[in-house]
Formats: sequence, C-alpha cells, structure tokens
Amino acid sequence: MIQNEKLSAHWASVTEVLERHEQMKQLRERQLALLGSIDGRVQAKRAELEDSLGDLTTAERLSVANRVTGSFRRELIDGSDKARTEVLRVAVRQMNEIKAIAVHYRSAMQMLMRENLGSPRRSFIASQIESSGLVELASLASFAIATRDMELGAALCARNSGIKATARPFSSSELAQGLVGPDFDRVTVAIAEIELIGREIINADRVFLTRRPNPVAKMSAALTRAALPTPDPVTAE
Repeated sequence: MIQNEKLSAHWASVTEVLERHEQMKQLRERQLALLGSIDGRVQAKRAELEDSLGDLTTAERLSVANRVTGSFRRELIDGSDKARTEVLRVAVRQMNEIKAIAVHYRSAMQMLMRENLGSPRRSFIASQIESSGLVELASLASFAIATRDMELGAALCARNSGIKATARPFSSSELAQGLVGPDFDRVTVAIAEIELIGREIINADRVFLTRRPNPVAKMSAALTRAALPTPDPVTAE
C-alpha cells in the first residue's frame, strides 16, 4: 500500500529560506545580548557589594552578596520576561514553519522539477524531445548543465522518467545536482541551522533561568553543526 504524501501549506523560495536563516541568527544574537546584559549587571552589583562589605568576614560577605544579587537577578529576570518570551515565541514559530517548508526541499530533483513549471518553453521542449533517441537525450543533458538551462533540464528529467531504468541515457539525479545542486546545498544547510538555532535559543533561556548548564544539549548542537555540509562559496550570493 502506497502511503499518501503529507501536504504542506507553507512555502518559501530559496531566497526567503536564506533570509529566515539570517533572521534566526540575528534573533540568537539579540538573545545573547539580552541575557549577557542581565548577567553583566548582576556581576557589577556583586562587585559593588564586595567593595562595600570590607569589614565583614569572607563567609559573611559571600552570604550577603549571594542574597542581594539573587534578589537583584530575580528583579531583572522579571523585568526581561516580555523580551525573552518574544524571542522564544519567534524562535518556535520559525522552527514550526521551517519544518513545513522543508517538505519542498527534500532533493535537488524536486527543486528542478518546479523550475518554470507549465511554461510555454518547457512544454515546447517536452514535445520536441518526445521522440529523441538515447544518444540525443544524453547530449542534451550535458548541454543543459553546460548552459544552466533549467527548463531543458526539467523536461529531460521528465522524459527520462518514462524510459526503463536500465536503459536511461543519463542520471536524472546527476543532472538535477548539476543544475540546482549548489542552491539545494545552501537551502538544506539553512533549514537545518534554523532548527538548530531554535533549539539553542530555547536551551539558552532554560539554562539562564535555572542556572543549570545542559552539556548534553550543547554537545548535541555542536555535533549537529559540525556534520552540516559546507555550501560552495563560489555559488553563494
């Protein structure tokens, strides 16, 4: 039994996905600045207290400093609740939306087959190559990559799909990778990093509130980021 494909109502172009990626990086920087500012003010308060408690013993100074800075930190956290909540809200929304958008970027082939779908030229090319032989189709596939002709490439892949797998004159996957591979790599990394940054934002807020580091989450994020492919810098816009 063939399982029906899950449909997605969310769409974003490659450019829009890359823009979302930049927005998430900026959101993370905004969070770091906000949390860093609070920690900085708390540290400054502690230093101020320690300078004014010179007559007390070390234990007494530590007790007073912990009590006062703890209360001060709670005040700052309460005051930052709206800003922190907004950062989290935006991060979760972006994560949820990018999961739906990712459905449209599962392969380079999927991206190529959307190129100028239904255009008169693509339809004309499809009719022209309907009776082309295998040698001619292979030659046209090379020509499509050399000239970066997306419509020709899409039409050729559609034509290739109608040929018995063992007799196909070229690899449709190789053709798609040659035409849209760089864009596919860039958007794949962007989608993965949007999800990753979102998890980092959520974890950072949790650690900030509880003051309990989560080394497992930190290590997981580092390993995930290290495993991401590096897009071709030559094709980056």
